[in-house]
Amino acid sequence: MKLPINSIAHINTLGHIEMEGYDLLDIARKIDGPFYIYFASVIEKQYKRLKALLPTNMDICYAVKANPNREILTLFKTLKSAFDISSGGEFSRCMDAGISPQKISFSGPGKDYKELSEAIRNKLFAISVESRREVDEIIHIADTTASTANVMLRINPTRKPERFSLKMGGLPSQFGIDEETALEIIRMIKKHDLLDLMGIHVFNGTQCLDARAIVENISEMIEIAKRLFLHEGIELRYINLGGGFGIPYYEGDRELNLEEVCNAVKDIIIYTQETSHGLKNTRFILELGRFLVAQSGIYIAKVIDIKISRGKKFIILNGGMNHHLAASGNFGQVLRRNYCMYPLELRDKNRLEKVNIVGPLCTSIDRLASDIQLPVLMIGDYIGIFNSGAYGLTASPILFLLHNLPAEVFVSDEELKIVRATGGIQYETQTIRYSAHQ
Repeated sequence: MKLPINSIAHINTLGHIEMEGYDLLDIARKIDGPFYIYFASVIEKQYKRLKALLPTNMDICYAVKANPNREILTLFKTLKSAFDISSGGEFSRCMDAGISPQKISFSGPGKDYKELSEAIRNKLFAISVESRREVDEIIHIADTTASTANVMLRINPTRKPERFSLKMGGLPSQFGIDEETALEIIRMIKKHDLLDLMGIHVFNGTQCLDARAIVENISEMIEIAKRLFLHEGIELRYINLGGGFGIPYYEGDRELNLEEVCNAVKDIIIYTQETSHGLKNTRFILELGRFLVAQSGIYIAKVIDIKISRGKKFIILNGGMNHHLAASGNFGQVLRRNYCMYPLELRDKNRLEKVNIVGPLCTSIDRLASDIQLPVLMIGDYIGIFNSGAYGLTASPILFLLHNLPAEVFVSDEELKIVRATGGIQYETQTIRYSAHQ
């Protein structure tokens, strides 16, 4: 039986799955209910490996949306990472983790006036503007408060990226300003002394395992920056190249050749800075989330029932798509494929059966695996779904059926930190007197 394709886990002498020296079954027996577990050492190794391969004028920016767990944010702070947020809530979570606002960029469509005001008041590193309305509101806030606003211009390129699992550029989109209309916005920003145009931000796609495709995309992003900014005589201080670095979720996926990507990017940047005077002092940013944290996390749930229905065997867990929407195939997958998952105790790894793994929800889409080959399972067994450190709990419909939220366990320095929502989700009631004849 093959173990997780990221090669981080293995079977110990007890027949239990072990990761980073920890027996996962032993931990599971100590935690009540389903839970996520994240290994700090896996995140740290991935970050440091990438940092060592990148050119010295390229920074790593952690995309908080991938996993806003406070312990994970604190770890990235220790690693001296920058951060990208997409909401006021993520900004508050970063503040709670003691992250400096000057290390935070704010991207994403639909930023409201309050969020923009807070970003300017706290002097965030940059706001990636994605519409003319955002620019208008930033100008109004800056003028009203006599505050400087640092902005990056997020561009929606004219060309779609090749061989990316999810394409975000080159299409009609809520993300960014269309490349063909960007010059108008650039000139609009340049007119205002209180708006500091720091550079360009392009996030063209995500979850790509093809090194050549990523390199081609990065090269095109730099060309866009040259076409738009150097044409206007603007010396770019920063180019945020987005991310897109994928991880192998499914059997048959091949890991991204990180060395090939980073070596090619070094060559591109050296050539760019030697041949483009306006980019000779530019710093480059990689905005990554999934690539940094996905392989550190496992979602673990318990078998609570087993049944046969018309010749099909169903393994029913005490957690499902309410905790892990991505594993159910309902988070952007076009063709549903099974995540890598394994029982934490392998009694007979050579005796396999075809089963369907489902959760406890009253919907037919609560299916975590279809016709997957696994060792024979029993009620009370635990199953671990690997590569679950990104877009897990906070990307899931946690309120559906009001099941308890899973715990989140952070493993660091031979210590388990268990974070659990207490008393379920709390609500605050407000009554407003209203008359229809006012």
